Amino acid sequence: TVGTVRRVPLGSDRHFRRYWQLGGRDAARLGGNSEKPGVWIEPGLAEDKRGHANGEEEDGDWLASTCPDELSATMDSLNSKGAREGKLGSVMKTFVQELREAEVTAAAEASKAAAA
Repeated sequence: TVGTVRRVPLGSDRHFRRYWQLGGRDAARLGGNSEKPGVWIEPGLAEDKRGHANGEEEDGDWLASTCPDELSATMDSLNSKGAREGKLGSVMKTFVQELREAEVTAAAEASKAAAA
């Protein structure tokens, strides 16, 4: 099973790429799978020579990550003063913390299972 996708994206960046949450506590509360949470990044909109979105979708594949370090690096690249990226950064900060907590919980459970 791939998981449960939010119906509303976490946010979008300056290239109009939308970020979607997969799995985690929100999904479990909504009756979906509670597998390791992750983020899928949808290709954005193509830009013209002036850097304005021209309404056409960008060519490319979706990107996915369940790694807190990768997502932290993505957060660091966001412009915190930008309207879209400032909001996305705030949401991502909370989400990355959830990922780190999930890793600690998984490690503790694995340790218990190994000791049993």
